[in-house]
Amino acid sequence: MVEQEVVRRMRALAETGWGHKRIAREVGVARNTVRRYLRAGRGADTQVRPKARRLTAAEQQRAVELWDSAAEGNAVVVQALLAQEGLEASVRTVQRAVENNENAAWKDVEPLLDQQQQAKARELFAQQREERLQANESLRGPGACQPGHSCGEVGAQK
Repeated sequence: MVEQEVVRRMRALAETGWGHKRIAREVGVARNTVRRYLRAGRGADTQVRPKARRLTAAEQQRAVELWDSAAEGNAVVVQALLAQEGLEASVRTVQRAVENNENAAWKDVEPLLDQQQQAKARELFAQQREERLQANESLRGPGACQPGHSCGEVGAQK
């Protein structure tokens, strides 16, 4: 994205009758960039930043509460319930929030177990995580983005 001041300057130069090539040389951008911004109109002056990709501590806590109760360990259901409460978050964001909680719980329990118990607990946690991922995937439906994929959105194609 081009800085707002540069866009304003492009527009001002265009209003004085300068051509796209001359404006591009003057402000130091490609000619097609000048054309694109001038064609976009006044809306190009304002840049829209993407929404934050992290949940606040309170939102994370709410996601964990839903995870442990109504959603029964299903990130897609947590996402839907959060959306009903007016909070938009991707499935991957929800997964990260509850994963942090699981990791914290594991750190509390791990020192209390001997090596054999730790190995058994790790195996159980891995099995439960795999079952949740499969449940999430079945709720997403065919053609949905896979867990761990960068888009993390339900229904998005790879």
